Amino acid sequence: MPKMKVAVFVEPGRIVLDEKSIPDVGPLDGFLAGLSDHTIRTTLCPGGKERMRRLMGAL
Repeated sequence: MPKMKVAVFVEPGRIVLDEKSIPDVGPLDGFLAGLSDHTIRTTLCPGGKERMRRLMGAL
């Protein structure tokens, strides 16, 4: 199983890097966990569309 490095906060001001295995998530695991009836929607925050338009205009 593939590994990844994660930061573990041990105590305030102390972080330890640890190796954890990356879980193997299949395409139907969300349905098995009871998430099939949820809909995830994303939008920009109020004014975000205008800010994004200005940013793209500046680039």
